Amino acid sequence: MKRLLPVLMGFVVLLGMQQAQAFDPEHLKRLKETNSCPNCDFQGADLQNAKLQRANLYGAHLRNANLQGADLQRANLYRANIQNANLWRANLQGANLQEANLYGAYLRNANLQRA
Repeated sequence: MKRLLPVLMGFVVLLGMQQAQAFDPEHLKRLKETNSCPNCDFQGADLQNAKLQRANLYGAHLRNANLQGADLQRANLYRANIQNANLWRANLQGANLQEANLYGAYLRNANLQRA
């Protein structure tokens, strides 16, 4: 049992590091070039004031992302994980948020009209 404890602790540390990884820069490049990146990883990304009108972010991972002031008008965020993201003053007017996970997201002064 004493030998198993260090192995388990190492596993827990590695698991925590995997979850704390930053977003994929290639995904950000694809989004900027095509305005589309379904199922992409933007966890913890700084997308403050980003212009993402009509962006296809179907199933995107935006957990802990900074989307403060971002323009997401009519963006497709279907099944996106937006947990704990900062959406303060973000424009989500007409965005598709169907089945999106917004648990813990900061939505103060966000425009959610027709979303």
